Amino acid sequence: MLNLIDASILLAFATLLGMAALNDFRSLVIPNRLCLAIVALYPAHVLASSTPVDWASGLMAGGVVFGIGTVMFALRLTGGGDVKLMAAAGVWAGLEMLPMMVLLVMAVGGCYSLFEAIRLKYPQRILRRLLKREQVRQTGGKDVVPYGVAISTGGLYVALTQFISSF
Repeated sequence: MLNLIDASILLAFATLLGMAALNDFRSLVIPNRLCLAIVALYPAHVLASSTPVDWASGLMAGGVVFGIGTVMFALRLTGGGDVKLMAAAGVWAGLEMLPMMVLLVMAVGGCYSLFEAIRLKYPQRILRRLLKREQVRQTGGKDVVPYGVAISTGGLYVALTQFISSF
């Protein structure tokens, strides 16, 4: 049976993910307070859930994602906010749902990146550069894709899955 308190916690989790996605889309920034709030809600979910929650698996998943994300950040492959949001959502996913969440994030992020590449005329830029040997111009960060949107989609999958499993 669905616990009303846990349903409210899952709704708060989904709302925070939506706020992170919107903020990243608008300003390319995911505030630390949103990531912290997502992680801070997790113990309440563990305590209020009507089904057993493997909290140790959640902590391991978050740690693994944060570790891998830190390496990616050091290599300048991702942003710091993306790493923190992915780790926070990973805590909620646990090791069981993490692979599906990562696949969903990759699929949504890849489609969104492809859309942005076409919108920003990357194929034409690359072709011109190859044919005319033009220099690549710096764009001042305008070509960055707000990956928080894709990460939030993966997190929403986790929230919805947990909501459905509580029936």
